[in-house]
Parts: sequence; structure tokens; C-alpha cells
Amino acid sequence: MLDKFSQGSGGLDVSLKMASMALNTLKDICNTQAIEETKREGIRASRDVQVEMIRAQKEVLIKYLECSFSERDKALDMYFHALDLSLKSGDQQAVLMSLNSIVATLSTSPLAAYKEVERALFDDSVKCIEI
Repeated sequence: MLDKFSQGSGGLDVSLKMASMALNTLKDICNTQAIEETKREGIRASRDVQVEMIRAQKEVLIKYLECSFSERDKALDMYFHALDLSLKSGDQQAVLMSLNSIVATLSTSPLAAYKEVERALFDDSVKCIEI
């Protein structure tokens, strides 16, 4: 009878070791799941930050282009009006100045100037961007 008990005890030891291994494995699985979920949350948060940065850059670009083209439109209207007046009056000097102003305005690109605005967006020392 003692032999059966000691054999049973050995079997119990094996069963306890197997149960312990199973619990440790389950614990490892739970820890891994928690770690991976934390990583996924970090990825989602990073994604959200990047998307918001892109949206903000888009809004700045749209506002910049609206302002730039509005200013160019007003300036060109003024220069063409001056050209019309100078043509009517026959003032060749005023015609030349008006044409030079029109050409100068049209030869510059608002997109080229946007590079400075974009640089300022990523410069932490810049506190305000005037558009």
C-alpha cells in the first residue's frame, strides 16, 4: 500500500509540475498579450499624431495659398488698372512701370515661398508664422 502511495505521490509530483508549467505558460501568454496590446496602442497613438500633423499642415498650406493668391490677385488688379490708366494717358514711363510690376508679380511663385513657411512649421524656435 505504501508503494502505491509513493507511486501515486510521484504521479502527483508530475501532475503538479505539469500544472505549474501550464500556469507559467498561461501567465507568459497573458503577459505577451498585454505587451502586444500596449504596442498596438502606441502604434495607434503615433498614427493619430501623424494624421493630425498632416491635417494641420494641409490647413496651413490652404490658408497660405488662399492669402498668397488673394494678395497676388489684388496686386495684379492694381497693376492692370494702372496700366489701363497709363495707356489712356499715353504715359510711356507709367506703362513700362506697370508692365514691369505685372511681370515681377507673375514671375514669382507662391509655392516657392511656401518652402519657408514649411521650414518654420518644423522649427521649434519659431513661435508664430505670419502668412
